[in-house]
Amino acid sequence: MIEIIIGTTISLAIVLLILIPMSMLVKIYNKVLQKPNTKLIELEDADEQIVQGTNEALNALSERLNGIEETLEEIANERKEIKGFRSKEK
Repeated sequence: MIEIIIGTTISLAIVLLILIPMSMLVKIYNKVLQKPNTKLIELEDADEQIVQGTNEALNALSERLNGIEETLEEIANERKEIKGFRSKEK
């Protein structure tokens, strides 16, 4: 009975300490040796261009909105009451 427990413990130790790290190293090694996918690179470049274009458009829109806000504030500060349209109180 003790021999079975010792054998099981040793086999688990071998699996955990030797086989799993070796299989992970083989997977990493294969991943490193893979050639880059050209279509994937093209898609990443296209995505980057889309993001840059979107950011530029949003920056331009933000600048225009800031300009409109400033103009509205100036108009609100310069607004004067027109005498001919005052409400008449009786």
